[in-house]
Amino acid sequence: MWRQFMGLSQDGRLGPMGNRLPFLQAMAMIHEFPDVMALAGPPVFLQHALAAVLAPIGRLRGYKGKYEEYLRRGPLEMVEPEP
Repeated sequence: MWRQFMGLSQDGRLGPMGNRLPFLQAMAMIHEFPDVMALAGPPVFLQHALAAVLAPIGRLRGYKGKYEEYLRRGPLEMVEPEP
């Protein structure tokens, strides 16, 4: 799941400032990763129910719960730590 967030961030798909996951994208990811992903706030059972209903709508809008290309992608650049 972490690679999904990093890939979305690298591709500029997390909003204009890079810190907002689109709601339908979040629902698709919650539906794909229900055991490890939840949003802060609403109860988890409610999030899973909403994700079951809204994830198909998100897929119709072009969002995916899992992007295979992000699982294969390496880092865009390597940064060396300062001594």
